[in-house]
Amino acid sequence: MDLDISYAVNRPFVVSDTIEGETVILHHGTGRYFDTAEIGTFIWRELDRGRSPRSVAVALAVSTRIDGETATDAVGTFLGELVANELVSARSAEDSFEPEPPPTAAPASFSVPTLGIHTDLADMLLLDPIHDVGPTGWPRRPETAPSASAADAA
Repeated sequence: MDLDISYAVNRPFVVSDTIEGETVILHHGTGRYFDTAEIGTFIWRELDRGRSPRSVAVALAVSTRIDGETATDAVGTFLGELVANELVSARSAEDSFEPEPPPTAAPASFSVPTLGIHTDLADMLLLDPIHDVGPTGWPRRPETAPSASAADAA
């Protein structure tokens, strides 16, 4: 994982909102949603603003007064989870030439950032309310092949 390049949120499939310090992230392509708070929210927000993971780690170390290695490991591990869940990806070469924005205020105390992964609503989130409307109304699940026992009964 290269901590010196910028990453971008995989829009339009990924959307997020932060309310009272907790960030909820929704991936429309997989139907999974995620949550994070405190340090995870700070990292997410700064990556979304176009800051490189290394500069996020430096800001985190200065703000929370932890050593640089701990901050770099925390940001790198959290970034790895974001990439593995297809929430962010490396920016293209054209986007990498944009100047990096100044940091925002980081939390004053450190805790290991966590990314909660939730799949319990995936079936509902994957329904397409625009295209899945039919004579029976919405939501309509995609057609599936009949089971073997249903085919034998016919």
